[in-house]
Amino acid sequence: MNSRIWSSIVLVALLLISSTLPLTQADGNDTSGRQAGPDVVVGDFHDFDVAITELTERWSIPGTQVAVMFNGTLVFSSGYGVADSESATNVTNDSKFRIASLSKAVTSAGILTLIQNGTISLDDKMVDLIPDLLPSQLLGCEYPSHSTSFSIDDITVSHLLNHRAGFDPSSDPTYWHWNTWESRNDDCLNIDGLNTDYDDGNLAPVSMERILSEWLRRPLDYEPGSDYVYSNIGYQILGQIIEAQSGMGYEAYILENVLTPMGINSMSIGMTMPDQRAENEVTYYDYENDFSPCHFPSGTDSQTGEPIFASEKDPDCGNFVIEEKDGGGGWIATAGDYARFLAHIDGTLTTTAFNDTFEYFISNPDAPQYSSYYGHGVFVSAANTDIWNHLGSFSGSSTYFKRVMVDAGGDENVPVIVVMFSNTKPTSSLDIDGSSWTSDRTSTIASVIYDVDWANLTASKPLPDNGSCTPGDTQPADDGCNTCVCTDDEIWVCTLIGCPDDSDQIPRISLWPGKVNQHNENGTWLTDPDGVSGGHPSIKYPSDYGGRELEYCQKFWPTTTQVVMQDNRENLTFYTEGNQVAYNTTKDVWICQTEDGGIPEFDPVDNPPWAGEDEPYSGSRVPGFGMAATLSMLGLVALFRSRRNYV
Repeated sequence: MNSRIWSSIVLVALLLISSTLPLTQADGNDTSGRQAGPDVVVGDFHDFDVAITELTERWSIPGTQVAVMFNGTLVFSSGYGVADSESATNVTNDSKFRIASLSKAVTSAGILTLIQNGTISLDDKMVDLIPDLLPSQLLGCEYPSHSTSFSIDDITVSHLLNHRAGFDPSSDPTYWHWNTWESRNDDCLNIDGLNTDYDDGNLAPVSMERILSEWLRRPLDYEPGSDYVYSNIGYQILGQIIEAQSGMGYEAYILENVLTPMGINSMSIGMTMPDQRAENEVTYYDYENDFSPCHFPSGTDSQTGEPIFASEKDPDCGNFVIEEKDGGGGWIATAGDYARFLAHIDGTLTTTAFNDTFEYFISNPDAPQYSSYYGHGVFVSAANTDIWNHLGSFSGSSTYFKRVMVDAGGDENVPVIVVMFSNTKPTSSLDIDGSSWTSDRTSTIASVIYDVDWANLTASKPLPDNGSCTPGDTQPADDGCNTCVCTDDEIWVCTLIGCPDDSDQIPRISLWPGKVNQHNENGTWLTDPDGVSGGHPSIKYPSDYGGRELEYCQKFWPTTTQVVMQDNRENLTFYTEGNQVAYNTTKDVWICQTEDGGIPEFDPVDNPPWAGEDEPYSGSRVPGFGMAATLSMLGLVALFRSRRNYV
């Protein structure tokens, strides 16, 4: 197997952190005697801490993590309860949680970078930014000329950010199981095409790109810009805009261009299956212990050929596919890192990623005069735009943040951000002392924020370390392969990219539906010279992908008899038809082997180069990935871990 050298460098962290132990440990021991971090008086947070403890106990929450950011400094961070009940592992400050819809602010931040670098604008039309996502016409469906006077041609980036894009589905397709797709009776959904491309469900789940393409063929529910309806679809489309306009995978782009400049290195897109989750990620518990058919088939019925969908716990694959929900709800994070992210987007902390962030995030051209409204990824109080919040939830996850301004004894009030993540979601209909979980949590945090004596808190913003780290400086990491950058907050952050082994000659392939397949010859990733393999739906080119990894290996190594998924994914460059437009992404890799696990003979079949109509491909080999590109990917901190991405 490939040998990888892993860097584990995150150098200087100049934050004043209060890292406290949970009141309720897995072993039941009382840990009320706490050790405070520098310049923080734990007594200031006593009432706050007790209130959070009582809240989690009142609702029988297995595990919770809370972080408090005061004027740009993390002053309180605590874990409560267990990250995993079976192993009796406690929640710590390093535990990672699914943040669900709190991911929308992350996607919005990515859109802001594209706006400020001139790539897109708020007024750009959606259809102009994602041409590859637009659906084909379908017999029996009026698309693209529905009887309504409005269409997807009217949707702008601004509409998507503010949930005013015309989407109001009675059932959210981003959650649909294959069985739901197959049973739909809708003239504008190409169910026959889905059955062909996904082998009647044996290749489920349906990719987010396909979900959105199918949905865009349907008529909108209202005229874009005329109403507000919260919708996951809009933010999934924004994630696709980031990919299409940057030429990078969504996760890779956000890591490099948003999170790494902020000094954040623990966030990544989560994985659905328990055995593929990140290090330090918690276990998720459905409050009612519900089971549903898993979104991933466990096998095929030998008699009917139909997929077998075993019943699994809802958070473990029975309710959604989190890696497909990237832009709308796919991120995992610690509460401390997410609080740090919020302190950057509200302008308290500066970053090289963007500027003038506050006005962007509270922006909505139709904001009401009173009550609250949706800005660009956050809910905002119309009466006081300094007050922000957002809720998020999945089966097994419940997240929340609140931003307020407090009197700290100075001439102006200063921002305080509270972030709370939990590894279950209490039933919405459940009532305790007259309150639901959502209202109890919201009111508790809103109340205890003001119990802290902020004016006498002896914490301040992080100070420079005598100029030892100048923002913008870069330096090689110790492994000679990764790169470190000094952020605006004077923190060294380094990539954790697996360094290639020069002796690595293992033949392997990677596939991405809708793009040209990649293969690795003698340690170098190359795109298929034909410019076609994998570049079209499998209904047109049925031998290119769709569970056909072995067949593609045999195209270059004919003696291949088996394929084995590589332990780690790799960052690659895929191309559109004709190898013309490049997209950086991180994908699964399959190793081509002989029956005994050996290296098959390289003897590619006759493979004529691309000869398309526009910009004919010359047939010269285009590298799939190079070292220069590797060193530029400063945000790939958490990508190279063992995980799968089902597309």
